[in-house]
Amino acid sequence: MRLKKYQEDALQAFENWWNTLKTAEKDARDYAAFQAQQNPNEPPPVGNYPRDAWGNLSQNGELPCLENTRGEILSPLYVDRTDTRHNPIPHMCLKIPTGGGKTLLGTAAFGRISPPNGLLLWLTPSRAIFRQTWAAFAHRLHPYRQYLERACGGRVKLLKKEDSFTLQDVQTHLCVMPIMLQSSARKNEKDFLKFFRDAGNYLSFFPEPDDIKANAEFLRQYPDLDVNDLIEGVFAGGAKHSLYNVLKINRPFIVLDEAHNAYTTQKREQLCALNPRLVLELSATPDHKVSNILVNIPGRDLKQEQMIKLPLNIHAFQQADWKFTLAKAKERRDNLEAAAQKAQQDGGRYIRPIMLIRVERVGNDQRDGRHIHADDVRDYLMRELNVPEEHIRKKTAVKDEIADEDLLSEYSVVRYILTKNALQEGWDCSFAYVLTLLDTTSATRALTQMTGRVLRQPYAEVSKMSALNKSYIYCFNQDVGEAVQKVKIGLEKEGMGDLGDFVRESGGGEGALLITIKRREQFRNARIFLPQVLHKHGRKYRPLSYESDILAALDWDKITKTRTNIMPGAVDDEMREITARVDLPGGKGGHRKQQEIETDKTIKHEFFVRRLADVAPNAWLAEKFTASVLASLRKQVESDDELFDRRYNLSETIKHRFADLMENEAQNLFVDKLKKDDIRFELVAEGGFELPQKVKKLIDGDDAPLFQRNYQPLEKSLYEKIYAKEFNGLEKDCAIHLDGHAAIKWWHRLAAKSDYALQGWRKNRVYPDFVVCVGDGKGAERRLLILETKGMHLSGNLDTNYKKALLEELEKKSPQALTCGKIFMQGEDKLNMSLRIVMENEWKYEVDRIISQ
Repeated sequence: MRLKKYQEDALQAFENWWNTLKTAEKDARDYAAFQAQQNPNEPPPVGNYPRDAWGNLSQNGELPCLENTRGEILSPLYVDRTDTRHNPIPHMCLKIPTGGGKTLLGTAAFGRISPPNGLLLWLTPSRAIFRQTWAAFAHRLHPYRQYLERACGGRVKLLKKEDSFTLQDVQTHLCVMPIMLQSSARKNEKDFLKFFRDAGNYLSFFPEPDDIKANAEFLRQYPDLDVNDLIEGVFAGGAKHSLYNVLKINRPFIVLDEAHNAYTTQKREQLCALNPRLVLELSATPDHKVSNILVNIPGRDLKQEQMIKLPLNIHAFQQADWKFTLAKAKERRDNLEAAAQKAQQDGGRYIRPIMLIRVERVGNDQRDGRHIHADDVRDYLMRELNVPEEHIRKKTAVKDEIADEDLLSEYSVVRYILTKNALQEGWDCSFAYVLTLLDTTSATRALTQMTGRVLRQPYAEVSKMSALNKSYIYCFNQDVGEAVQKVKIGLEKEGMGDLGDFVRESGGGEGALLITIKRREQFRNARIFLPQVLHKHGRKYRPLSYESDILAALDWDKITKTRTNIMPGAVDDEMREITARVDLPGGKGGHRKQQEIETDKTIKHEFFVRRLADVAPNAWLAEKFTASVLASLRKQVESDDELFDRRYNLSETIKHRFADLMENEAQNLFVDKLKKDDIRFELVAEGGFELPQKVKKLIDGDDAPLFQRNYQPLEKSLYEKIYAKEFNGLEKDCAIHLDGHAAIKWWHRLAAKSDYALQGWRKNRVYPDFVVCVGDGKGAERRLLILETKGMHLSGNLDTNYKKALLEELEKKSPQALTCGKIFMQGEDKLNMSLRIVMENEWKYEVDRIISQ
């Protein structure tokens, strides 16, 4: 199998590290032997040769440079690990984005080591990944297995953890054992796991149980082994004959797949307790404070090598129902299949585009008519969108309809896969092109965890049909801007954060260039933090959480029992059925007379509860409020028939009344906490929001810079380049005015819905448009101005009024954000805070007034 360039470079880096490590180990052991000759009674331990080898690579410039949150480029420091015998453990990490071939590189790395024998422990984070890894290792023609065979000259022995094997097997073969990480990392339950139990499968590794002298000598040689319990004060038989002890004795090579899943202190200690001779970590998102990152492959390398489908196009429908979203996504998939067939006719390879559909419910007993169930989607695809039943599969933890099917085969007919959580990790199919998210309650998690499922490029080969080189996400009831940001987070979790700007809203342009924009020279040494809304947490403060600090703290008993002055109101428009008959030519046809629908007029609480679902935190509160309101309404009418005839209008009134009560309580709670100092508005240096030293932007060839009115360049923007496309008309006028104001030191246009935000008593955060530093540096007082600009057509709407109210409440507390020291900007000691929404007809006057105060 031909490796990609970035894979060859990664393996070369690994080989250099391995050779440097062996040299450092030889030097360390030779020195220890020399010291032992000088002092035979106290032989010294072998020195920390892995650290020495890492230092040598660093001095030679052979380690990747990593960028911290401040934009500084650093060489990674070595992180030490030792086993239970106090020996240093060589460990390093290959940082490889999802889809970059982590397992392939892991097996190929052993080809560079070429261990003739021994134990290789391959740890996987989930059952799905374990099954995939085992299947690949068991297939003798699979590239993974072939690399392992080459490493040891064809003497691979594949084992499961319950298999018996002998000392001779380990001495003559490379014994490869894939296991799940959980099998070796449950310290509190280890006596109940087969991994740690005394078994009869490994007799050849231990002395005879009844040979007390041999067992005592064995434990002196391996003092860190688990031993059998004492029975009536008599030693019961020496070391346990467990797989755990066998591994400790034989010092396995360890490959840790998705290594970030083993970052807890307990898991690291348990892996070190196996006394590994080498730990090779594979991860898309390692932490340089835990892992020694030897190779750092960026996402752009995968794109350059045609490994992934980009750009990723987002389509979000806020007002449409889930059926419309599904229909539009199906239309996209059908168009992709037509393009794939055309490409194959022109000599391309076979591709059958697949759509992944995430739903809210999948269980057989969970189809309640309120949540979007997999069977609802299957029925709609079949009955309304004419999809054959055999084209649809369900993939859940309980029911796996694609378990053993080769989805890449021309004999497979699968085009739609319904799931909830089963595809979020460990699933790989390059024919997956479209991700459709019908889950409205946890779409954020779905977007960030399932993004990587549609990125892989079929056959790692760009198609002549441009549509087949892209991937697509369709979102139900999502704001497109928020969806884009969630997908970018998903890319970061897949190790491809540098490709975030290739995520496009529907209709995004082609041929864009990703550029890095630095701060202006005079501001590059400044660390600029912005104040945040914080909530008390013990003796400290952390960012305010709407769910835990506002929603969970509301007096729900008061809200649900509040007397509401709701009148029955007008009768709903009558529901009628209109039927049509189309006959054969010559026959009669036309519309029948409209007729009323006969129905049971019993008032059902669940009707109102369902309509409260988008404002009430849970169905229990919705039911409680509904019961209280209906009890009041029944006193105003003669029978439930009157309420039934008004049920739609009533449900809307009840929903809005509940939302008003909830918001009033939330606002009162927020203001009360501000007064009590449980909520603060101030700067936080550790973990606070800091403006970066540089930003990345996706620029098309025809994008023009923003100029002043006289076409001169802007002079006071925080960053060197500002493009006109980032501004609407009002924002553009405001930016130009700020740039020309003598009292302005610098200004910055915050990225829309992805940058700095203020959390208030509503769930949705407030994203200001501008942050402005006021003061000319000649003794004038420093002030920080945060602006939110609004057009006149939005003046007085509920959203604008909420933002104004929130900013006014926060500004009352701004004295807490005055003293910033050198955290805000070097040499600046004080900072006044101004928070304003400025409207289209008054913005210039308001800005000038604030600046001149």
